[in-house]
Amino acid sequence: MNQPDLPPGFTPKTKKGGVRNTFQSTVLGTAVFVAEMQRKVPLRTKIAVLLLLLVVGGGAGLAIHRSRTRAEQEGQLATALAAPPTEALPTLRTLIADSLLDDASRIQAIARVGALRDDGAVPALVSCLSRSDDIRLAAADSLARIGSPGAAPAEERLLELTRDAQVTNPLPYAWALTTIGHADSADIVVASIPSGAAQALPSYDAVILARTLGTARLVPRLNDTDARIRQFAASSLGPLCDATAVAPLAAAAADAERDVRLAALV
Repeated sequence: MNQPDLPPGFTPKTKKGGVRNTFQSTVLGTAVFVAEMQRKVPLRTKIAVLLLLLVVGGGAGLAIHRSRTRAEQEGQLATALAAPPTEALPTLRTLIADSLLDDASRIQAIARVGALRDDGAVPALVSCLSRSDDIRLAAADSLARIGSPGAAPAEERLLELTRDAQVTNPLPYAWALTTIGHADSADIVVASIPSGAAQALPSYDAVILARTLGTARLVPRLNDTDARIRQFAASSLGPLCDATAVAPLAAAAADAERDVRLAALV
């Protein structure tokens, strides 16, 4: 009996070695089918599929690499936070400026260099002033702790933030500027004293504010309409030990508000 015509690559199934022949037929048939489909698929489609595979594969590889790198950097941060300053600071500076750390971890590094008053971290902190709100605020606080003269390179960027209409609260940046001797920014800080906002700043220091303002800017505030600012001015003039403030303070000792009078007398 004649065998029926079969597609290329297929062989008839026989009782003897039937399983082996069937397997070979299936494999060969599949190969022929794939080859035939490849021949029919347009070159443009093949290229598109190849590019898609490359993009997907590359994205997956990059994600794995970033995940591993972030885990390594988290370990570096943990080690640096527990290490002595001389060992920790180079690592912290690098992690602040260029790393895959999430915001919470980066803020830990920022706070640490601020607490250590590391002026070597100032360039990294300046770069953080262009990141998210939380990181910007943390960087401004650390710059304020570093203060003058170390934080002076941050002045231009801090000024931009105090003048940016998109920034809803310029006070932290004004305070950082105050600590590096920017008297105009100190005026912004004084204006926030009645609301208590200035005093709520993590690194607020009334003595630093007074020194930046100086006698010439403090004396006129003895006549401010707000008693809390008059009291601040009176209490701030004493530590400056400027004899030209004696007569204005004597006049303030007759202020209508008791707290202002006491501050002037002290």
